Amino acid sequence: AIAEHHELPVETGVEVSAIEQTAEAVSTNSPVAVDGGTTAAGGQSETADTPTATADGGFTVETTDGTIQSRYVVWAGGQFGHPKTDLFPGAADCLHYASVDSWTDHAKAAPTDEFVIVGGFESGIDAAIELVTLGCSVTVLDRGHPWAFRHPDPSETLSPYTLERLQEVKDDDQLTLIGGADVQSVGRADDGRFEVVAEPINHTKGPQSELGDPPGQSSASGFESQTNHEFIVSNRPILATGFETNFGPVDDAFPRDDGRVQLTDRDESPTTPGLFLAGPSVQHNGQLFCFIYKFRERFPVIAETIGERLGVDTEPLEVYREAGMFLEDLECCEPVDCDC
Repeated sequence: AIAEHHELPVETGVEVSAIEQTAEAVSTNSPVAVDGGTTAAGGQSETADTPTATADGGFTVETTDGTIQSRYVVWAGGQFGHPKTDLFPGAADCLHYASVDSWTDHAKAAPTDEFVIVGGFESGIDAAIELVTLGCSVTVLDRGHPWAFRHPDPSETLSPYTLERLQEVKDDDQLTLIGGADVQSVGRADDGRFEVVAEPINHTKGPQSELGDPPGQSSASGFESQTNHEFIVSNRPILATGFETNFGPVDDAFPRDDGRVQLTDRDESPTTPGLFLAGPSVQHNGQLFCFIYKFRERFPVIAETIGERLGVDTEPLEVYREAGMFLEDLECCEPVDCDC
């Protein structure tokens, strides 16, 4: 509706195959601070080994619908196209959450109404709620207890919206949440059904939420014994195991340090000026930026940066600042004191 109202030039069904800088960038005197660092007085960055900022040279974007020339590019491809699937023996026999277009259609096409979901974070609980609402019997297996664990940082816990939805079905006999379950393998029984083998994990959960533990679940594990347990279902187990960080044709432009994506304090590539990142892989000061609040609050930061470089009026962005959706001060992004 927003795209139609503002007549935004949105094109769908277009795949980007390559993004190349169109000209060699020209060095400037301003250093770039990466990973949330700031530029100290005297023009020296507080972040060690910071690359030198360069002037933007523009980009050539190759797509299935032709070539596009652009001075700036914001990569907002997300992670949905790169699901984590190679996790344990037999994972290829499972169905990843990202492959399901409609839970209603999936439930109707299934041979039975019994499902096992591997993973109990956002996507796993979303799938469980949908299937239970449709009258299915669902067992969720997770190494931890994300449905009963609260954390000051919303990146580390279930979203308030998901918790509200879970609250509505938590007492349904069709839903079983089992924490402390490390899935080891998925195999096929002689009758063709799927055998999900899980190993108990002994660990202590964090603070309890108002949901508490499901009936019969101990504080350390959802199992009554410490031997491996099997869950046998006719339907393919559902993998709610998350997604890989992959930026397609611009993956090399965003270097990693111990797996963490390196960005300037304006969410720009430290090696490719003019190329910005928006989405769930944005992180600063060692903190991931959750999709609910934080990386959305970084959109106006990118917009302001591009606007200032183009010499256009950025005053309209103040509405985001007034609404508390303009995250510039990264000091508020602390693991135990997240202002979000």
